[in-house]
Amino acid sequence: HEVVAAQARPLIDFAQAAGTRVGISARYADGRYEFPTDFTGAPVDSNQFNTERTVTLGVDVIQRVSSAVEARLLLANNDVNAGLENAPDSPADSVGFGFASSQASDIARRSVDARMVVRPSAPLNFTAGLAYEYERERLTSSATSNFGDGALTEESGFDENRGTVGVYAQGLVNLARGLTANAGVRFDD
Repeated sequence: HEVVAAQARPLIDFAQAAGTRVGISARYADGRYEFPTDFTGAPVDSNQFNTERTVTLGVDVIQRVSSAVEARLLLANNDVNAGLENAPDSPADSVGFGFASSQASDIARRSVDARMVVRPSAPLNFTAGLAYEYERERLTSSATSNFGDGALTEESGFDENRGTVGVYAQGLVNLARGLTANAGVRFDD
């Protein structure tokens, strides 16, 4: 199998005196995975493979409002393109269930999270925020089978998306070294 991956996470300080920090992260992966064997390790397929390409980007902006309050904005983007190909191994490979099949999927996720963090004293930490998440998934697939009456190809597809809005709050208190109490609530639409 082949995999190409790259990752970067620079932290950029803008106007350090103004208390602004921006973190940027990026990850790219591109892979092709060949698996010619079944679950016992026996060779059963000479040309079946999966592919996956993933791109993930993130931005984290922190603005210090005062010594006890900070505002944060988190942005995230994730795209995954995946596929499966299983062509006939030879001209004779033309009978049975799914002797030839393919599948392609595209998944996109986006999110925005804005929050305030308040630390009124050393052991206390309160966080409240609003988040929006969007997801879309598209999938197409086909399988060709032949049970003696000729080849039949069945195709299917899926295309859905959704958005979710969430509001949350959390409180933390450090009770003793290594002991923290936590209480939180979250509502999603």
